[in-house]
Amino acid sequence: MAQFISKNNEEFIRKSLDEGLRLDGRGLLDGRIIQIVFGDKLGQVEVCLGKTRIYANITSNLVEPNPSRPNEGFMKFGVDLSVLSNDEQALSQHRMHRYSAEISKVLENIIKATKVVDAESLVVQANKLVWSIYVQLSVVNNDGNLIDALYLAAILALLSHKTPIVTSEGGDRFSVKPDTTKYPLSVAHIPIAMTFAFFNEGETIIFDPTREEEEIMDGRITVAMNIYRDLCYLQKPGGAPLSADVILRLVDVCSLKAAEITKVIREAIEANSKKVMSLRTVSYTHLTLPTIYSV
Repeated sequence: MAQFISKNNEEFIRKSLDEGLRLDGRGLLDGRIIQIVFGDKLGQVEVCLGKTRIYANITSNLVEPNPSRPNEGFMKFGVDLSVLSNDEQALSQHRMHRYSAEISKVLENIIKATKVVDAESLVVQANKLVWSIYVQLSVVNNDGNLIDALYLAAILALLSHKTPIVTSEGGDRFSVKPDTTKYPLSVAHIPIAMTFAFFNEGETIIFDPTREEEEIMDGRITVAMNIYRDLCYLQKPGGAPLSADVILRLVDVCSLKAAEITKVIREAIEANSKKVMSLRTVSYTHLTLPTIYSV
């Protein structure tokens, strides 16, 4: 990414981190405040991780299954990073496409590869009709840690999305009943994506880096873990090496943070569900949730 921090600011940030301080007042392993706003349609959500702001929207369509996998539905992710072309971290079209593809791949590796949503549960009738779920994610504002913010928006959108009843009328005829009870997607577990940035060859590690911190970091590592302490995903795209001991310590930290963030997600979904039940439709439910502290 393009450098926009002056040398003096870089030295100040590095010195502060060496002393265990961050510009926004957080501790090294503290996360930023999470804000969640559910839209008036199922599967719509806006997530703010500090000043990083993401909008997610799900569309679902009935399609024919892949002949080679007739008992599975589809799930795809689209990531729009066009807002990055207008800020100081401007990316070339080639790099933006590559970064978008990298993030989409991370989402697929966590959500699809670990079977967060059972592909077989998206089948209406084997060999004939399945649901195709498309999760569109748009970056509205970037203040760092896009991977965690985009993932959080994606999982909240999936958890809040529902599909209508589809009945077979014989042969290849099906009917959709949009006005009847809708059913949530079958979510088996909720991995949490957690990204750390490291400095001084891994001597200093911080959680949930801001954009300024990302500009000067030596590298990053993303870990996905659920409340059962299952290590679902680990990505370290280059940068300075980390020892096995450091990675194991980070995994221990992630086990605590996964439980905390999962609680935030479940509370948000429960509050939104109660809102839907009481009003039948949702205008906007705005939840400002507490900072995720290091334990």
